Amino acid sequence: MANVILPTVIQGECYVLHGGIATYFKKGLTITDDVQSWTPESDKGKLGDRHKSRSYKISGIPVGMLTTGYLDYVYAAHKSPSTKIGRSIITGACVICSIVEAKQYSFNKAGIFMPPNLMAGPNGTAFEQVTYLAIGDVTAQPLNAAFLRTLTSSLTPDTTFDETKIISDIYKAALGVRTTPFDGIGSLTGFKLPFSHTVKLIESGDVGIADAILTDVGVGASFIPSNLTEAQCDAMLAIQDTTATLPGQEYGKGVSGTKEDLVITGTQIGWVFTLKNAGAKKQDRQYLVGEHRHKEIQFVNAPITTTGLRAAYFAYTAPS
Repeated sequence: MANVILPTVIQGECYVLHGGIATYFKKGLTITDDVQSWTPESDKGKLGDRHKSRSYKISGIPVGMLTTGYLDYVYAAHKSPSTKIGRSIITGACVICSIVEAKQYSFNKAGIFMPPNLMAGPNGTAFEQVTYLAIGDVTAQPLNAAFLRTLTSSLTPDTTFDETKIISDIYKAALGVRTTPFDGIGSLTGFKLPFSHTVKLIESGDVGIADAILTDVGVGASFIPSNLTEAQCDAMLAIQDTTATLPGQEYGKGVSGTKEDLVITGTQIGWVFTLKNAGAKKQDRQYLVGEHRHKEIQFVNAPITTTGLRAAYFAYTAPS
């Protein structure tokens, strides 16, 4: 009787090094192999698939350490869009450090494809999923052994993990310079700021994907108001009256033509997150026994340009 094939189980904790930042995750990473191919046809039927390009998406939910370094890293394009839009997102190697194996798996050319959404509330940690994009190194030949990945059979462990930075605070919001109650808005489930990148992949027939260019960024905010009346929500949404948002106008036009920031402040620890030039766009509601009237109200950003440069979409202040 022949021997059976015995398994080699590979598993264990990891973290990522990219852009000089070590990122730890709640439940590890997933790697998606994104292969583009094409199939020649003939009167005898289709022939075998042929390769066009290969890239990787590397995704995970950060454990939630809230630091100035991490905010500057993942939201660089939202803090300074004029220096990032129109440029490559590929900024260096994305190194997966496998602690159990004491090995490093490096995707040699990678960048942040989709930044994490930010959660500001007492019932969760700060960040949702982040996704990196890894492509081939077009400064090397595709036949090079390190065109896409490099394995290093050694690891110097990172020492920056700090559970005291994984915070969950109670937050309030203020819209512009408006007075009560708009200077102290509460939320039932916290405040969510969704961040986005729009990325254009530059294809090359000879190597696959040659580059990935950031063409736009976006950020907004949403929350379920806990202390506003329907009339007060109507006022934020500017659905009618002298400050109404008319067809053709920006949602973020502000009151009397002055754009407003939505400032979200931690009441206990003191982090402050600001959606610049914000405007309320929409909100669903319900009339139901045992359920709060309000559902999420959604805010969008109204980008501005100053002296020819796109101004910041997002800002933050660390606790003093």
